[in-house]
Amino acid sequence: MVPSNAANDLLTIAEAAEAARILRRHLQTLLQRCEGLPVIRLGRRLIIRREALQAWLVSRETDHANAA
Repeated sequence: MVPSNAANDLLTIAEAAEAARILRRHLQTLLQRCEGLPVIRLGRRLIIRREALQAWLVSRETDHANAA
């Protein structure tokens, strides 16, 4: 049995996109191009760990002055 708090740390693609404030379609495109974050495949379903989403977002941070 999975502890209840661990289940809250798993996101669907739609939930991950909402949490990251990006379009679901954009996240799906990133995943198809292997430019997205690590996922867990459960049959046909993709699940994303909340901490993996947060780490991915941090890795994409840039200094605004250097962003072009």
